[in-house]
Amino acid sequence: MYFLSISIKSDCGLSRAAQSSEKKIITLNLINKLNLNNIVAFTLSQDIQTLKDGLLTDFKKYNILKGKKSSFIFGVKDSHGIIPSILDSSSIPLFPFYAENGNETFQLLTPDKDSIDILISYIEKTNKIETTSYERILDGDSLHTIFRKINRIAYISNLTDMEMKIVRRALNEGFYSWPRSFDLMAISNSFNLTKPTVLYHLRNAERKIMESLFGQ
Repeated sequence: MYFLSISIKSDCGLSRAAQSSEKKIITLNLINKLNLNNIVAFTLSQDIQTLKDGLLTDFKKYNILKGKKSSFIFGVKDSHGIIPSILDSSSIPLFPFYAENGNETFQLLTPDKDSIDILISYIEKTNKIETTSYERILDGDSLHTIFRKINRIAYISNLTDMEMKIVRRALNEGFYSWPRSFDLMAISNSFNLTKPTVLYHLRNAERKIMESLFGQ
């Protein structure tokens, strides 16, 4: 079994709305029927008009529910053949999918290398593939790790770019290890920021992640 991630060049409604609003749109679930997709997705953008302008590209109908921190999109849109291609190659889609920067990215499980080749050939008939990556799944633990990775996007989607960079650097360099091998001064120097500024970003990021995991 293999885990496969594919990004395609996209000009569909979700991709346009994501690019115009400069916020990633995350598809939580999708049901394909003939040439249509029933979709539920969310974004941190609250610019409803910009979202509507993008969705009008290929959505047959939609509703947008605006909240204090995010907007949810429910709708029916034209399919660009990704889900049928996944299913026809004996593969299984893994959500969430996401759209940003003119691309859409999909994750899935496929039974063998031959199925990967078949899937790619199906997708290339109607879409331009930008990137592909895959890894072999050796056991249940590695599959659990993959599920954790692909669902991570929902928990960190509200982090700013700077918060993301600082937390990633802090984690990778040992700030959260015991004993610490990387302190606030080292992080400050690496980003050319003051210690209070770095601490502010770290605390904000940690709070957002904890709220995503344990908040109501």
